Amino acid sequence: MVPDVRLFLQQVISGLGTGSVYGLIAVGYVMIFNSVGAFNFAQADVFMVGAFLSLVLFGRLRLPFFVAFLLAILGSAVVGVLLERAAFRRLLRRQSMNYMICTIGVGIILRNSARIVFGTELFTLPSPLSEDPLNLWGVLLMPQNAVILLTTCALCLALLWFFQRTKAGMAMRAVAQDQETARLMGIDVGRSISWTYGIGSGLAGAAAMLVAPLFFVGAEMGPSYGIKAFASFILGGTTRVFGALAGGLVLGVVENLVGGYVSTTYKDAAAFLVIVTVLFLKPAGLLSRGERR
Repeated sequence: MVPDVRLFLQQVISGLGTGSVYGLIAVGYVMIFNSVGAFNFAQADVFMVGAFLSLVLFGRLRLPFFVAFLLAILGSAVVGVLLERAAFRRLLRRQSMNYMICTIGVGIILRNSARIVFGTELFTLPSPLSEDPLNLWGVLLMPQNAVILLTTCALCLALLWFFQRTKAGMAMRAVAQDQETARLMGIDVGRSISWTYGIGSGLAGAAAMLVAPLFFVGAEMGPSYGIKAFASFILGGTTRVFGALAGGLVLGVVENLVGGYVSTTYKDAAAFLVIVTVLFLKPAGLLSRGERR
């Protein structure tokens, strides 16, 4: 295979791995936004909580990776549900601005709590896989990136099955479309919203566990990933779960290509330039359809 083509494919595959992380966080953004009609800024800090759970469970307690992965998802989901019940539920009935300010405050509290418990230093999480790249027809692929891509596909398929085949999933879809009608049909709207927060937070925890072996774990990691996930949320269309995932993949690939061929200095600028261009041509996002309200 031509060396330039190999390099290009390596950059694309690595970008898909990073973009999958952005996309998983953004899926939680979309689910919560559709359910309550407001944006949850604390989602990125729940991702940070998931990373520290991964550090404790896998890095310090030495649990098997799969067990630690499931427990990190469960722990992040529990954090999301507790935040919804304790901090957000009453504000959801009032002005959305109050709710969004509360989510910012909750995120700050989570960040400072992490500083108190773990300090301000950065931590590394050992990878459960070999650090030697896989050679696929001349294309070098890091095993962790392959795991991220495969796990993201599996989680998306599981989410699709949940929404289409389970009563809880169909109830969540009904609540996202119209809370009042769903309530009149006998659906427990409060429980469905709690499910939404739990699943969205669990996906953030999964993303944290997958990406933690590749980057540092620290109290400030949430905002850096959160802003990219928010960009994915906008890029894919604010009402489409898999649009957010597609937006994350596009963002990750663009970042990696610019970093590999131009300079890492311009990665963020290039990614957001793509967002501005796409939204200029298609304001509702990549996978959205033309809708009138």
